[in-house]
Amino acid sequence: MIELVDPDVGFHVSWLEAAAEFAAAGDYQHGSGLAPDDMPDDLTEDRAILSFTLLLATLLAGFVISLGLAETNPVLTTLVSILN
Repeated sequence: MIELVDPDVGFHVSWLEAAAEFAAAGDYQHGSGLAPDDMPDDLTEDRAILSFTLLLATLLAGFVISLGLAETNPVLTTLVSILN
């Protein structure tokens, strides 16, 4: 079963290496959400960009998890039924 997990900065370097391998072959990581023009290069490896990306991923993961909790939480279930 597919599982949503929190991002891990420990994979950042290996992900960049994999992206570079695809770029060197003239291809891109299909399904990564990146178009060929979005491929990382040496100028874009910035801690601020990484931090912001991880923040967005964490917020999205939290939102998705909260959607799952909404189905079992009586307070949220009541709120959703009122809003509908």
